[in-house]
Amino acid sequence: DPALQADREVVLDAVRQTALALEFAAPAIRADRKAVLEALGQEGHALKFADPVLQADREVVLEAVGQEGRALVFADPTLQADPEVVLEAVRQNGFALASADPALRADAEVVLEAMRQDVLAMTFAAPSLRGAPLLALESVKSNAIAGRGASAP
Repeated sequence: DPALQADREVVLDAVRQTALALEFAAPAIRADRKAVLEALGQEGHALKFADPVLQADREVVLEAVGQEGRALVFADPTLQADPEVVLEAVRQNGFALASADPALRADAEVVLEAMRQDVLAMTFAAPSLRGAPLLALESVKSNAIAGRGASAP
């Protein structure tokens, strides 16, 4: 019902129960900062359904990637190139590196942070970094830590 989709209170109640209900909200509600932040507090992927203006809003995107790093894919490209936003995303989910601007995928600090969260994030690093000694060392350290609990056959 279009009237319900445009009713701010109804939509706020809906996104409090299921954040992805934002998808069915009227465009004006999807552009409503409070409604979008309410959804993002539960589910970062709700950024996908936010108005493009909010997908370019740094505070909104930081909320989304803090909840789910991979929500970076729905952020405006200018924020995919923002080091602080990308670092927040990869700290939450190393695979968010896949959505980062190529310049940040070539930044050793960003790649190391992603690898600390998940060593396999190295696959999204710029080719020029993949063989870097520092990244190789981080990979070995991560694999050694992961293998500590394993027993020999």
